[in-house]
Amino acid sequence: MRPGRRATGILLLVVMANFVAVLIGITTNIATEVLPDKWESHLWISWPTLATLVLLAIVLAVRMHQLSNQGPSTSSERLENIREALVKQVWRIWVAGILEKSIYRQVYIDLDLETSVDTQVYPWHSLVETPGHTAVNLSSGSDLVNALEEHGSLLIIGAAGAGKTTMLLDLAKHLLDAARSDKDKPIPVVFQLASWAVTRKPLAEWLADELVGDWYGVRREVAEKWIHEEMILPLLDGLDEVVSVHRPACAKAIRDFRNSFRLLPLVVCSRAAENDALEVGLDLPVTIRVQPLTREKVNDYLRRIGNSVAGVDEALQADPTLWELLNNPFILSLTISAYQGSKAGDIGLGDSLDERRHRLFETFIKRALRRKSNVNKEFSSEHAVRWLSYLARGLGQRFEQVFYVEFINASWLPSASSRRSAIVLSALPAGVFTGLGSGIVFGLMYGSLAGFIIGSVFGISVSLTMALGSGTDVPFAEGPNRQMRVASQVASQVAEWWIPALALSGIIGFIFFVIGLVPGLLFGAFSSEPFLSALWLISGFAGAVGIVLGLLISAPLFQTLDSTAPNNLPPGGSIRVAAWSTVLMSASVALPTAIIFAWWHGIAAAVAGIGLGAAVAYLGNGRAYVQYWVTRVYLARFRLAPLRLLDFLEFTTTAMITFRIGGGYFFHHRLLLEHFSRLPLTGVPEKYISGGLPGIDLRPKQLLEYAMKLAEHSPSDAARALAFVAPELHPEEFAPVAFEIASSMSAAVSRRLNRSRMSHSSIDHFYALERSEVFAAMAIYGLVVRSNHAELGFAAAMRGGELINGLIERRETFETPDGGRLLYRLTADGSAIETIRAITEFSEDEDPQRTARAKELLAKLAANGFSTEFLDRIN
Repeated sequence: MRPGRRATGILLLVVMANFVAVLIGITTNIATEVLPDKWESHLWISWPTLATLVLLAIVLAVRMHQLSNQGPSTSSERLENIREALVKQVWRIWVAGILEKSIYRQVYIDLDLETSVDTQVYPWHSLVETPGHTAVNLSSGSDLVNALEEHGSLLIIGAAGAGKTTMLLDLAKHLLDAARSDKDKPIPVVFQLASWAVTRKPLAEWLADELVGDWYGVRREVAEKWIHEEMILPLLDGLDEVVSVHRPACAKAIRDFRNSFRLLPLVVCSRAAENDALEVGLDLPVTIRVQPLTREKVNDYLRRIGNSVAGVDEALQADPTLWELLNNPFILSLTISAYQGSKAGDIGLGDSLDERRHRLFETFIKRALRRKSNVNKEFSSEHAVRWLSYLARGLGQRFEQVFYVEFINASWLPSASSRRSAIVLSALPAGVFTGLGSGIVFGLMYGSLAGFIIGSVFGISVSLTMALGSGTDVPFAEGPNRQMRVASQVASQVAEWWIPALALSGIIGFIFFVIGLVPGLLFGAFSSEPFLSALWLISGFAGAVGIVLGLLISAPLFQTLDSTAPNNLPPGGSIRVAAWSTVLMSASVALPTAIIFAWWHGIAAAVAGIGLGAAVAYLGNGRAYVQYWVTRVYLARFRLAPLRLLDFLEFTTTAMITFRIGGGYFFHHRLLLEHFSRLPLTGVPEKYISGGLPGIDLRPKQLLEYAMKLAEHSPSDAARALAFVAPELHPEEFAPVAFEIASSMSAAVSRRLNRSRMSHSSIDHFYALERSEVFAAMAIYGLVVRSNHAELGFAAAMRGGELINGLIERRETFETPDGGRLLYRLTADGSAIETIRAITEFSEDEDPQRTARAKELLAKLAANGFSTEFLDRIN
């Protein structure tokens, strides 16, 4: 059974279990003869009914146990099915999702030049280097496969944007084809090495963890079996993205893995500079060195394509400065796509480089959208450019490169009034449900006027609390580093959490049932109103309340859960899961409560139970779901996004402007994101865009300057801007500016700590520091350490350690509960952990001065009682 169906089945069984639990409570009380006199003639049926319900509860429990433990067996037939599924998944993510939708590949398709994968010619120049032999040229994907088959392992290196990952994915495509036709061949799987530094496990263990994770979803026992039986061919991308202080250890882990699995092919991809900086290399037999684009290679490439790009060739001959524009394969492919059939004059001879690049993007976008708009009349080029521009602005303001529809909430609206409106509208249903339920209950107990007043007070209070407490950001969940945390894994996580959740709800329900039993007996013994004092009312109601409380306490069933991005759900999948889980939660709470209330006081009371149950469910995913759709409607009304957003995003993927992985959409290149984020919002009334998302210049150097301005009033935004721009700049450009910003933040923290003792409350003290530069400074120091700058990497690690030590020395400032939590958060922060690790690495540096300084700082931390436990935790 598929995981999604299995989890959905468990959800339905949980709902049924709620009903059965409530019915058992009611039937038990019927069997104990607490009934009106006229019903006693039917008492005989209660015990058989009770026995049937208990048996049903046992059957449900057994079925849920079977369902939760149901998984793929390790039989040969089942392993073959899992193997086929993994091959399809790798193909879907990396080949169909990225390689075949690359601009470079699409140019060949558009020009009808790609007749065979084996004849694919790269526009860049690559050399195959083997020890003791002269480097030879490599030009096609088949040559790469032959090199792997001949030598067993490969290292692909080159400059940023040189085409390394394209070569790796082209190789993956060939190997997947081979794995499909020959079941004995290992399965090629792409792994992103950047995450290795998080756990720093032996590579075999880390590979198993990655196979089990969200990208591939293989059962652990199968993943471990395949790795140890050499049935997985690792394609390791991004050695340069591993944190610099851990890169040597990662290289060692790769060498150790290769020594343990000598016959298993292995491919590693890295930037040349980071690989060449390793003191001890990977010791792989063959290196594929991707060379920068040369004029000779580009000319040869253009001649191969033919007359359709003759204008580009003529422009290059007439104006050699154009070579500055064609500095990477992406721009070259974009130029070919944009200027097919164009004359040299159309390319803009004599203009500045920025003007040429801007016109190149405009021409490419216009052609791509016009070509697809002829097929899909709903999305005109003008509307599409405006919508993409607003999307790019939203991503730019958040310093993100991937867009999920789950990102959308009130903060995406362009004006303060529209944001307030969306928040109020999303808070109203909770107040309506609460007011309806509480009003009816109190109305039945104390009269209509009392019910109206109490219900109104409750409803307004709940609505105001939700509206005022939500601010402008009501995502499906929130988390550090503004990572997307949505309800996308509710269904899959239920299978893991339902057993403790149901057990806890049953225990609490039984406790409340027993608690209700005593007052029910006493009330029934002395009351003259047997129907109102019946034991089934008090104890049954108490049992139902207990079950509801148990399910709410067991939050993993219904709360929004973590997910990784990108994920394997289709676009908008988590929205649908959130809606479905809200309906199921509402049903599991509202219907049992309505049954009890109806037994108590008829249909009116049943409506109250439904209202209260709906209110409880709305407090989970319901509010975010409503705000999501309110925001979508507003954006469509303001002409900033289409109402059929997913259809539009799929339209942009067919136009080669974006591509999709799982549920996330990426611009085909960061340069396209930069272009759209700077475009004006044409065709939108001024009243809808004033005060809205401003255009932001995401070009690296301009964004670096913008980060310096942000640091003055928004340290956390400055840290995120620097994290966004760091991969695009050389360490010599990035590290000095980032170090200066972090140093100024550290100085501000020191000044704040050196002031007189806080006179305001501890909670104010806590939030004042939380809003300060503490966490931002630590994050930026971490970025400088990761930049691998020769001098400032060490200086940043030391400054970060000194900041931590300074806070520890002033521990008396944090002796309040809130201050203690802040200090704990800082010491548990990923950047702080990385900083201490870096200092530990530098304490064993070859430079004696660095070693001495690092050891001295570690000794200070230890003397303050901090480093012993902390270092034990991170090492």
